[in-house]
Amino acid sequence: MKNPTYIADMLYRYARKRPLRLHMPGHKGRMGKDIFDSRLDITELGFSDDLRNPGGAILESERLCARLYKTKRALYTVGGATSGVHAFVAVSKGKILTDSSCHVSVDNAAEIFGKTLVKLEKPKFSALSLDDVKRAIDNDGEIGTVLLTSPDYFGLCAPLEKIRDYLAEKNIMFFVDGAHGAHFGLDDEHLPACPAKFCDAAVVSCHKTLPAPTQTAAILTNSDILADELKKKLNMLCTTSPSYILLAGLDRAIAYCGERAQKRLAELYYWLLVLKFRLALLDVPVLENDDFTRIVMDMSVWGVSGKAVFEYLCKKNIFAEMYCDDKVVLLFSMKNDRWDVRRVINAMSRLSKNKPPKEKASGTGPFEYPTKEQNQL
Repeated sequence: MKNPTYIADMLYRYARKRPLRLHMPGHKGRMGKDIFDSRLDITELGFSDDLRNPGGAILESERLCARLYKTKRALYTVGGATSGVHAFVAVSKGKILTDSSCHVSVDNAAEIFGKTLVKLEKPKFSALSLDDVKRAIDNDGEIGTVLLTSPDYFGLCAPLEKIRDYLAEKNIMFFVDGAHGAHFGLDDEHLPACPAKFCDAAVVSCHKTLPAPTQTAAILTNSDILADELKKKLNMLCTTSPSYILLAGLDRAIAYCGERAQKRLAELYYWLLVLKFRLALLDVPVLENDDFTRIVMDMSVWGVSGKAVFEYLCKKNIFAEMYCDDKVVLLFSMKNDRWDVRRVINAMSRLSKNKPPKEKASGTGPFEYPTKEQNQL
């Protein structure tokens, strides 16, 4: 009797449905199969370079990445932005000021490295301000590092340039978890600048918004000294056997973005303007944010929960990134097209004629990271 392949079977069932993927990764299932050829899955063989100490093909690809983002250095990792956050915490000094919506990796890294976090309370659907940061630092003279999330899950950005200028006067280190903003800086007309422009170093999850495979990320910095220090920490924290298939996928994504990102993102910008207009006609406003690719539908006018709309879309073979209270997050990328936008418009138009029952909106899904307390159970 043939043994079941539970994970593979689950993935093939999803792929065969030909879903509209408005969730990460940014390739949307349209990356092509060639990069996942098992013949490309190798180890360090001299000619194949070494991620821990790159000097050949990997280094050249990192240099291409740095040029794309207009930074001095780019450090690849196949440990996701989590590994970059861990490296930031590892090299931090003093207490670390972060935001209450920070990724779970910040809390985990602080525990691993014995660091103390000072958390700024941040409302779910608004960005931090410079005054928030100033007040926190004025109240605690032991803060030596600031690590902020920008953009956040809802596409909201902190005023990084103002915060950088203020922190520079205080000689406080500044890191940005820019996991959701790997596409920032690739279309200057419609998107904010790359977060690395306004801090000591930023980490971006290339897999979230670029056509790159899951787990691929890059640390970006304009300091050679800091890059070398962060590289040492990455080598301590990450696997000694990084996947060449993942690295090749990241390499392809960076090359693709260098050639096509600006054009594809500009096209997407206008398609999503149409989507926002059509949603407004259905009394579904979209949260104003700094990232046009992240459509946050506000279902409060309908009086229904984000979960109800999320589940309806799933039944229509449209899979959103997440829901939170009365919001639903649709994550588009340069691999989406106008036909994808049309599918969302049609689905929401049908739902508007038969709205779900009104209910109190609460909860986040389709999953939540376990809390520190839950991890200890």
